[in-house]
Amino acid sequence: MNRILAKMLCLAVCSLGLSAVIHAEPPVGPGPDGKSGPRKEMMEKHIEKMKADLQLTDDQVAKLKDIFQSHKGDAEKIKQDTVLTKEEKRKQLQQLKEQVDNQINGILTPDQQKKWADIKAQNKEKWAERRKDKKQGGDQTPPPPAPPST
Repeated sequence: MNRILAKMLCLAVCSLGLSAVIHAEPPVGPGPDGKSGPRKEMMEKHIEKMKADLQLTDDQVAKLKDIFQSHKGDAEKIKQDTVLTKEEKRKQLQQLKEQVDNQINGILTPDQQKKWADIKAQNKEKWAERRKDKKQGGDQTPPPPAPPST
């Protein structure tokens, strides 16, 4: 009798576990095809912004996607490399950035290259301000006003 109860209990626990697995939310991040998740969405938004800002042709957009796809994961590999020092990682990431920038410039017209350089300079200034604010004690912008109470 005890064996039957033990088997029934085991079956119930296994059923609960299986049910939890079946009803679990899908994992966040890329799927087995590597084509879904937040990083892909971020890359697509970046490409769409560049397309709008630089008035890229469909051919340029396709080439831009190829550039980003060919370097997908390179930065992450460098960041996660436990053998490299912090300085070596910084240098390799800078080299990767320059390589990608050179490839991007290679598909742009001279006018687009100038505009792209201007956009990157503006972004660099914004990041410098953010780092400066962080070092000075965080964001100095006031919090949003509280909603009116009723």
